[in-house]
Amino acid sequence: MQIVYKPTGQRIIFRGADNPIKIKSLRLRKGFFKSVWYEEADEFGVEDIRSINQTLLRGGHGYRVFYSYNPPKNRKRWVHEYRKNPPPGWLTNYSDYRSVPREWFLPRGREPPGAERAGVPARVSR
Repeated sequence: MQIVYKPTGQRIIFRGADNPIKIKSLRLRKGFFKSVWYEEADEFGVEDIRSINQTLLRGGHGYRVFYSYNPPKNRKRWVHEYRKNPPPGWLTNYSDYRSVPREWFLPRGREPPGAERAGVPARVSR
């Protein structure tokens, strides 16, 4: 599955990585991969990520790699160590429900002023 920006031909390609070896065959006819995003990164092994990155991140410069995950229960997972001691050049961000605007938690049926003008659909009270 992919999304194509027709004026430039840029693409967002969606791939599952249940078998990282399959990704080794992923090639572009033209250009290079600029960004890679690992959703549920804690489900990957470090070696799997290294293999995928070696395949995708060649032929260009200025790559961006994003790792997002829900904190796993097992504190020995590699993502916990990388969050505590990120490799040089990494930026980390931790967010949860406490870091979002308080108005996101208004009672049902009440919206912040200007929400409709901003394109936010009204909540439905049940």
